[in-house]
Amino acid sequence: MKKRIIASLMAVAMLASTAIITANATADFISIGDVTQDDNVNMDDVVTLQKHIAKITEPSKRGLVAADVNFDEKVNMEDVTLIQKKIANLIDEFYMDCIYDVNPGAKAIMPNILSGKAVVGESVMFWIGKIRGYGLCKTELYINDVKLPDNDHYMYYEHKFDKAGKYKITAKIYNGFGEYTYLSIKYKVVESLDSEKPTVKSLDFSEIVRYCNNSSDGDYILIDNSEEDIILTANASMGTAPYEYMFLLDGEKLTDDYSTTNSVSICRKESENKDDILTIKIRDKNGIESSEDFKLIYTFVDGEW
Repeated sequence: MKKRIIASLMAVAMLASTAIITANATADFISIGDVTQDDNVNMDDVVTLQKHIAKITEPSKRGLVAADVNFDEKVNMEDVTLIQKKIANLIDEFYMDCIYDVNPGAKAIMPNILSGKAVVGESVMFWIGKIRGYGLCKTELYINDVKLPDNDHYMYYEHKFDKAGKYKITAKIYNGFGEYTYLSIKYKVVESLDSEKPTVKSLDFSEIVRYCNNSSDGDYILIDNSEEDIILTANASMGTAPYEYMFLLDGEKLTDDYSTTNSVSICRKESENKDDILTIKIRDKNGIESSEDFKLIYTFVDGEW
């Protein structure tokens, strides 16, 4: 099978490394009223909150969020009274019992150029996709553990590589409590792409998919199962423009023949762990052809994450 290609604008990345959450960030939710963060709402929470109001003790940042049981953005005796009523069963529930998706996270790091197709001195845009977490999230991007400068847009980072080689791209994602997690991908940069043959420079997908490069199955693009189809767009380089494209899935044509249309719809599979080989054929202005294969694996996920 032909060389499998790494990452693209909407076709890359997985949580390639273990997520690390700082010490006090264990649960992905905050129980309202649980000021002490001990998974119970009882008189300990009342006492802790009263001491906070009296400026005797300071709860954790998560505990302060849990203390605002009436969601008026204030922590005061009204919250104490409501917690007491809840403990005494004078009220059944607060306005909201839990805040979910508290821990920081992101779904993918997505370069806009396929790994192995990025050239020294060329600007590469890395997009951190589907960032989540309670409060104001921020991100940091590292190239081989060297942090890139912060910018005004926390989802996008631009970088020019000054030499060829293999790189580790790592994103750290923080929530409003300063807790963080991280994810990494591998990325390859080459000296040049001088070739008479056209090549797939990048792939764009209508939804975020994940590129996996740390499995015994080899490199593959992981696609979450759903009823919706995915629109894939291939972008060619080298050879001589303009280009024509043909798409095949497991050897069967998705398009009738070569066409200037560089997008195709891919039907997601209904069965778990089904995989396909997507073949993209390109023909340039001079009739020179090339072909590249991409392994697709379909998987079920629980909800959006």
